[in-house]
Amino acid sequence: MLPLWPTSESARLCATRPWAGFEPRLIPLPELVEVLLPQLAEEGIAVGVFFTPQGQGWPVTAGELRAQLMGGASA
Repeated sequence: MLPLWPTSESARLCATRPWAGFEPRLIPLPELVEVLLPQLAEEGIAVGVFFTPQGQGWPVTAGELRAQLMGGASA
């Protein structure tokens, strides 16, 4: 699962447990939608959106997130 957060500050706050020691990296939206999400979908890798330090968040398939970001129907 690839974790994603809307801000670097949010990502830093959540850099605990499995993500301890990781540093956030900015992914421009066009790169996320056009390159990364299709690649993750092809490889069957899920996405974790806005997980909290307690591990709560929104797990979703890469295809579902891409559809949402492109204005598609709700998953």
